[in-house]
Amino acid sequence: MAEATESKRTRKLQKEIDYEGGVVSITVISSNQTLKCDVKDLPKDIIIKLVPLALNHRIGDAAAGRDGEEAFESMEKVWKALVAGDFTVKAPPGSKLPSKKELSANISNLPKAEQDKARALLAKIGVLNIG
Repeated sequence: MAEATESKRTRKLQKEIDYEGGVVSITVISSNQTLKCDVKDLPKDIIIKLVPLALNHRIGDAAAGRDGEEAFESMEKVWKALVAGDFTVKAPPGSKLPSKKELSANISNLPKAEQDKARALLAKIGVLNIG
């Protein structure tokens, strides 16, 4: 049986964004050649097409690793911040604990005696309050 090995991808590009100046610089590391892309050089119709692409990426990243209501709230938080002029806001880290709904479902899969103990313990520490 072949042993699985973990390989790191070699970085080929170095990217730098000057948000205030509106310039993106992308360097090909192996040749040390840099392409500087100044937003001011772009026609308005291209900028209008690029903005939704960037929004799609920015808002979509906010939902990464989340689902349902948590994903929506995270996306909405980033959108509201952008509308308010705050580009640096980040979505809160995804929950590492199961939701109350998931906990309840998991508890329901336990034997009856264990269900009661689990509910009582979680209710005692304020994590879950279900009957």
